[in-house]
Amino acid sequence: MPITKPDLDNYIKTLLDALNGYAFRDDAQVTSLEVKKRFAGTGEVPRIELTLEVDNG
Repeated sequence: MPITKPDLDNYIKTLLDALNGYAFRDDAQVTSLEVKKRFAGTGEVPRIELTLEVDNG
């Protein structure tokens, strides 16, 4: 497996900080994360995919 920067935790921190005030009031409200770092294959565009779900319970 390749070793590339930035680390997965840095991606997540940046993404959550960017969503502050938009998707939630503060990223302290986030209660659960499932994350995976995958590598773009030949011909694929590198990207970040995000799914948000509301937990009302």
